[in-house]
Amino acid sequence: RGYGDHPRPVVTETVDALLTRGVSFRHAVATPLCSPTRATLLTGAYGFRYGIGGPIAPRKGWGLPAAARSLPRELSRATGEAYRSAVIGKWHLASPNHGGFDHARAMGFDHHIGAMGNLHGKALPSTEPMTYTHWTRVVDGEPMVESRYATTATVDDAIEVLPMLGE
Repeated sequence: RGYGDHPRPVVTETVDALLTRGVSFRHAVATPLCSPTRATLLTGAYGFRYGIGGPIAPRKGWGLPAAARSLPRELSRATGEAYRSAVIGKWHLASPNHGGFDHARAMGFDHHIGAMGNLHGKALPSTEPMTYTHWTRVVDGEPMVESRYATTATVDDAIEVLPMLGE
């Protein structure tokens, strides 16, 4: 509400509290593409610094290097592993050919549940094309064919994982 940019603003208590303390987000920068933005959020560096200028293609050699500095690793180092982390949903920073199915955990997350990228190609380990109801769901590095609608599965996964992160 504090920005006053919308005639019917939603309640944003945390953002409003930050604004009260002098912190605003008027000059944020993002790329208009998913993989470079994900890489930037995860590493703190522009995606192009790691060769990610567009969506990750499922080809060998394309992807965020697992050894890159990452937010979950930095938080773990700074806090002495006093927290748990998970990424739920589309990863799209590596492919099975580059980085592998467990790339999110190699980047420092404790858990990853979701798709590796966009829902195109073959639903591994099957040979049928991916759709929103036939797609490759990865759970901590293990691929499986999922038949639940992708968006519903992602929401269900997040609801299931959130309580485990707070324990």
